[in-house]
Amino acid sequence: MQNDQREILERAEELAGRTEKLLENRPELKEMVDAAVESGLPRESVMEALRERLMESEFQYKEGELVFAISEDECWYPAVYLGQSGNRIRLRYMSGGEGVVGLEEVKPFHIKPGMKIQAYSNMYKTWTDAKVNTYNPDSRSVQCHIWYSEESVSIEKVRLVKNKPQIDLSDRAKNAMGLAFVTLMAAGVGALIMFIIQR
Repeated sequence: MQNDQREILERAEELAGRTEKLLENRPELKEMVDAAVESGLPRESVMEALRERLMESEFQYKEGELVFAISEDECWYPAVYLGQSGNRIRLRYMSGGEGVVGLEEVKPFHIKPGMKIQAYSNMYKTWTDAKVNTYNPDSRSVQCHIWYSEESVSIEKVRLVKNKPQIDLSDRAKNAMGLAFVTLMAAGVGALIMFIIQR
């Protein structure tokens, strides 16, 4: 009986952790749960209903469908849905490799104009913030604005960054230029003081 109780508690912890992770990864569901709790429903009941609903077909994906899946680096990468067993989803990342993740670690693939993403820039050879201009589902490519140029990248070179405050690249450039100006001014004042002292 003691083993059964321990297994039940471990399972309850696992379910609670998964649901909380789901809410963390899917803000629209968190808003729904918060609204339901504010209206007077017990949080536990809402969470149980959410878990049950997630097992139904509305939240399931079709084989071959594009999704975003979270990775070890806390970023969401495009992947192809391969199948599901319970709340475990098998998928193939567009950048290569297959994996099995929890239902809470997957969300629908959605890219729209004006959306802020990160893209691996062919010009700068690094991941950088970008703003989507257009998405072409046929070629699976994103036309985006990176720094002061337009670039087309395939979706395997696109990711969403989780819970990261977005700072526009032009603002970063302005901040860097301001810092460089202040540094040069400080160096100039320092040189002037040294010149006066040495006279």
